[in-house]
Amino acid sequence: MVGGRVMTRDNQKHHIKHKVADFDAMSLYPSAMSELPGYVRGRAKLFKDPIPSDADYYVARVRFESIDIKRHFPLLSFYVDGSRNFTNDIAGRTMIVGKQALEDIERFQQAKYTVIEGVYWNEGFNGQITKTIRKMFDARLKYKAEGNPLQNVLKLMMNSSYGKLLMKPIVKKKVFVSGGQHKIEEYTRKNIHKMIARTPISDKLALFEEHKALTDHFSPIHLGIQILDSSKHIMNRVMCLAEDINANIWYQDTDSMHIDYDAVPHLADAYKSAYDKELIGKDMGQFHVDFELHGSAGNIFAKESIFLGKKSYLDVLACDGNDATGLHIRCKGIPS
Repeated sequence: MVGGRVMTRDNQKHHIKHKVADFDAMSLYPSAMSELPGYVRGRAKLFKDPIPSDADYYVARVRFESIDIKRHFPLLSFYVDGSRNFTNDIAGRTMIVGKQALEDIERFQQAKYTVIEGVYWNEGFNGQITKTIRKMFDARLKYKAEGNPLQNVLKLMMNSSYGKLLMKPIVKKKVFVSGGQHKIEEYTRKNIHKMIARTPISDKLALFEEHKALTDHFSPIHLGIQILDSSKHIMNRVMCLAEDINANIWYQDTDSMHIDYDAVPHLADAYKSAYDKELIGKDMGQFHVDFELHGSAGNIFAKESIFLGKKSYLDVLACDGNDATGLHIRCKGIPS
């Protein structure tokens, strides 16, 4: 499981002195769910090369032989010195990828590969998630337009419906025991084998920290990978098309990109031609310019930007309606 791509263009530093837009995907993970045919049904089955023709979905171990198209924002990655590095240099490497990720690397980078083995599902899809997420998204738009704080609850519910599928095992738990010293000592004797710490709070109450059995853990991670791959596909089809028409992108952080401001209309036209869909809008699967500037009027953009690396950049903001200016700064690990 690999999270969203975060990198500067070609993994280099850049100082841009022309207009740049912050181009954001609308509700990326709910959008990814809405584009799925549904969650795969049934149990995984093992396969060896080739991929079974009746596979609805699969996760495969593949060895990449070559990459014909080099991208400024490559699609695949591996760890280098403890940091994830998105790179074109994957020839000769063996990786584990999902169905959509493999189709994307073949389509957008003309990758040649050999399938070694994997698991697949062939019992169809449960399409309920696509209906439910659409209903929740539409309800959130309604509440947001009304200024109702319930929209934030729906936002969290939609995002957690993805995150819950990818949860790591919970290996510790905390338990409050009340009823006096007799109850506390009795609980201690019965659970000493899994106890990490006991903290007295009062004469009648104590907090226990314990090891939690891994046998209690269950996570349908293959469904989370389905969503993750779908979300990357949404970003890939926009960003690879932008590269193909020479619309310069300078930075990406999962669901957003910094792109030349004047290139956005050209990208929207090219996207309409390629996919017969509107790129710019407020619906799922669409994108919008998302800079915020207090006191601004008209369109907001960065008139100058410095990109240092992952989660480290600065935008000097301005607008075309008045002379309001401001700074948009991200520098992970350094307090504002």
